Amino acid sequence: MNYPHRGYALLINHFEFNSKLNLNNRNGSEVDLKRLQETLANLGFEIQVHQDKTVAGIKKIIKNVAQKTDHSDCDCLLVVVSTHGKAYGELYAKDNLYSVQELWDPFIECPSLIGKPKIFFIQACRGKKLDSGLILSNSINECVAYTSPSSPDFLIVYSSVEGYGSFRNTNTGTWFIQSLCEKLETLTPDTDILTIMTRTIQRVASTCMTSHFDKHGIRFKTQVPHINCTLVKNIYFRPKITTRDKNYLNITKEEKNEKEKSGNEEEQHTEENKKKCEERISSNNNTAQ
Repeated sequence: MNYPHRGYALLINHFEFNSKLNLNNRNGSEVDLKRLQETLANLGFEIQVHQDKTVAGIKKIIKNVAQKTDHSDCDCLLVVVSTHGKAYGELYAKDNLYSVQELWDPFIECPSLIGKPKIFFIQACRGKKLDSGLILSNSINECVAYTSPSSPDFLIVYSSVEGYGSFRNTNTGTWFIQSLCEKLETLTPDTDILTIMTRTIQRVASTCMTSHFDKHGIRFKTQVPHINCTLVKNIYFRPKITTRDKNYLNITKEEKNEKEKSGNEEEQHTEENKKKCEERISSNNNTAQ
């Protein structure tokens, strides 16, 4: 990924929905959104935030980025969707359901993204009602069914495996997004994206756990994110030279050139003085004779 720009990051977040859908507000999603913006900006992405869009609005956004945006100078594309959902890959927009496949299908034939990574992170709930067995005092269960593209260069990461919940804390955000950001923030230039995803899965599966009481006593719940990958090469988020860096380098180069120029002029001036001095000495010697 050696293009001048990292690429676009589309953050499609849903907090509230039309009342007819009978869905709870996604309290805590704003915490995820803020951290995603900070994390991805530090990686060099150009961020677009889209909040509480309708199905038509989401399709228009995706179409514009896929068909009307030039990605020629970009390394990759990244899309994060955080919302409620249902089984079989259905996601909720503000007003209705749409298929998760509609997020990536328009990018399969995008000319300026051919051969480049197209990364999708999906944080979504499974249905309209909460599973009482997975509720925390300040958490909401979420899960999603999984589909994936058959074309190369796609990475789809879901917050949990099919049929299981993925938790969201109303104060600290979702386990998946927070763990993902944590690992992205600590990556090194030699760490590839799949290693980052493995560490994210390990973080969620091993340290994110909750419990609830039922007639059988205490039950513990956790989650495991799920990856669908058709990448054909390793992907690294190596640092980019920013405009500020370029300006600094240009200034440093100009200062060096000025110093060298000044040094050459000073050296030339010294040689001229030396020559004049030798001429005076020679003239004095001739007079003495």
